[in-house]
Amino acid sequence: VVSFDIVDDPSIQTDDMSADISGLAHPNLSILSIKSPYQNVTLEQYANTKTFAIRQLFSNYNLHITESKRSNETIDGFPYWVIDYYLTIDNETQRYGMCILLIRGEKVYEISYIADGYEDFEKNLEEIRKMIESAYFVDPVNLG
Repeated sequence: VVSFDIVDDPSIQTDDMSADISGLAHPNLSILSIKSPYQNVTLEQYANTKTFAIRQLFSNYNLHITESKRSNETIDGFPYWVIDYYLTIDNETQRYGMCILLIRGEKVYEISYIADGYEDFEKNLEEIRKMIESAYFVDPVNLG
């Protein structure tokens, strides 16, 4: 798992108040690679399982899945699935998220991005899209 907090945003306060105390969290991007727990599962089947898991994870909140579909694009030639969602934590705070799912051989890759508020979510999407467009897999045997 690789995870990044996106903190170079000048609109985020940098005083002593932490994100946990203020109720807001920095936008976060994470990449997860795991051996698939399923044999011969299709991308759509895995996406349905992940959607169910997201619904369970956020069952105490007002969750809305706004999109769940196979992308027309690929990552290094592999098709991927996109799940977009938002949830309301309290009467004021909304979190927006995106989960990208890709199956390559026996491994499942998940790229997740979540941010407080639609404006913060949208602000980083272009950079994340560029990252996804430029991503590729490296064969560990050829690393030298």
